[in-house]
Amino acid sequence: MARQVQLTPKKRKLILQCDELWSFVDNQGNQQWVWLAFDVHTRKIVGVCIGTGDERAARQL
Repeated sequence: MARQVQLTPKKRKLILQCDELWSFVDNQGNQQWVWLAFDVHTRKIVGVCIGTGDERAARQL
């Protein structure tokens, strides 16, 4: 049975999906947000930002 091997990756448009989650660190007064950016095709994480839940933190991502 022959198997095809792709030597060069196909060029495609990069499409990102962003999401956030939060948790308490050490105590309830220390809420931290984790912002993630995923490649929608591969589901690999391509960006991370840890901070607050405001727009500034989202833009840092």
